[in-house]
Amino acid sequence: LNLTENNAKTVVVTATNTFTPKQAKFTVRKNVEAAEVTHFSVPNSFNFSYKCGGDSYWKAIPTLKAGETSAPITVKPGVECQVKENSGTPENLNRALEWLGAQSQAGGTATFRTDANNTVALVATNTYTEKTGQLEISKQVVDQTAGAANIPGTFQMKYLCATGQKASSLTVPEGSVSVNKGGTATITGIPVGSQCCLLYTS
Repeated sequence: LNLTENNAKTVVVTATNTFTPKQAKFTVRKNVEAAEVTHFSVPNSFNFSYKCGGDSYWKAIPTLKAGETSAPITVKPGVECQVKENSGTPENLNRALEWLGAQSQAGGTATFRTDANNTVALVATNTYTEKTGQLEISKQVVDQTAGAANIPGTFQMKYLCATGQKASSLTVPEGSVSVNKGGTATITGIPVGSQCCLLYTS
């Protein structure tokens, strides 16, 4: 403004301050570890939800696949937030969920405090292993020969287990086990969901 005697007038200057609330952000990344799962499919789509201080309900986070990271989620700064995974676990698998980037975790739920100056980066890692059971084979002998025959004391049994009819569905390869008369043999490490076949070879 250039004021002189010739153009002197009242000039009104208005200064406007615009205030916006501070915001904080966080992201969720999904990792999956399943090196020990060789016979079954592992989930590849995961649902999460979150709520922060003052929220009365859980809010959904867009579905993530293994290896994906969510878009930054905007929340209030300086409040405590919780994030949980809602996806189920297949009945033939064990799942261990571990959170990184959270201040604490309990029951599969991560808890953290938001920060206006930093984006909190959470990582949820599911480690899957196969559930296993065991097969017990007992051998009972009924001797109706009145002692006239020489009945063996040990019997040989062959076995294999699979989830279907294709060779690729084999979960326990063909093996054999000796069972004593009146005794029991145990085969362990059989993936849950398998069907087993026994063949008496003695």
